[in-house]
Amino acid sequence: MAVRSATAVADFLLAHVTPGMRLLDLGCGPGTITVGLAEAVAPGSVVAIDIEPAQLTRTQALTIKQDVTAVHLAATDLFALPFADASFDAAFAHAVLMHVGDRPAALREVRRVLKPGGVVGLKDLDMAHNILEPEEPLLTEFLTLLDRARSLRGVATSLPQRYRALLREAGFIDVTASAGCVASGDLEATRRIAALHIAQATGAPFRRACLEQAWAGEERLDAIVAALRAWGERPDAFRLEIWCAAVGYVDAGR
Repeated sequence: MAVRSATAVADFLLAHVTPGMRLLDLGCGPGTITVGLAEAVAPGSVVAIDIEPAQLTRTQALTIKQDVTAVHLAATDLFALPFADASFDAAFAHAVLMHVGDRPAALREVRRVLKPGGVVGLKDLDMAHNILEPEEPLLTEFLTLLDRARSLRGVATSLPQRYRALLREAGFIDVTASAGCVASGDLEATRRIAALHIAQATGAPFRRACLEQAWAGEERLDAIVAALRAWGERPDAFRLEIWCAAVGYVDAGR
């Protein structure tokens, strides 16, 4: 997440925001996107939220380092935003809804805090249609297990190609959608992808789910981690990610 920027991942929304807006950054992570959003709406401001206090600490450190003063932080989740109705001109969520169970409820809450005429931008990874090469049984098994573990926690498979419909169901209008690809085809990039997946594969929630549900034993899980590490070092390793984005507006006459 630390290598992401607003110009790289929020370009689909930046055309819809203007200076002076108050923008809500939903799930700010380490803040690398947040600071770019703050620049886009200056002299307006950004309120950045995240459910993990450690991420807010990272965002705060980055804003201090880059002397970005118009960013305010709050530890909260999507389902009970501590803001009054019609508090924001815009909202942005990158790689957030894919981790949420009740996505319609989350979007209704976002709509609540947006002003009439306000805009929201969503972007998520389409986890069902990614390419991971060379194909290996252990890697395919890992991705399947990861999806099953998410489902066990009540998080459905990420299908952001449906976000246009989801925004309309939540009451947004003038909804548009787009998509793009992110390729990882050099050693630095494949190592980074491998490290991300290894962190997931060694994480307590994932391993506990696999063991308790008898999907895989300790030896199998260790073999998956070894396969991920080896894949990251392969000179022919390649990952293609599909990211879908959607933009919707709140009816100005609501």
